[in-house]
Amino acid sequence: MLLINACDRKTSRTLTLTEYVLERIGGTFQRIDLFKERLLPLDSALCDRRSRLIAEGKLSDPYHMIARRLPTSGGG
Repeated sequence: MLLINACDRKTSRTLTLTEYVLERIGGTFQRIDLFKERLLPLDSALCDRRSRLIAEGKLSDPYHMIARRLPTSGGG
């Protein structure tokens, strides 16, 4: 399971509820806190860079750091 935390407040009721539900479900989950990541605004230049990196097979570029941390789905 993957939790993407996009809450900008430490006292978020949504985050508190989400963490409670995940605790009740049990198991393991990966967490990404968007406010702790170095994200760039998406524009046409960044889209072009992304396409070029993928076409060149440069998936180890720092641009792909979050994607590399995500688990792959075994399903269809």
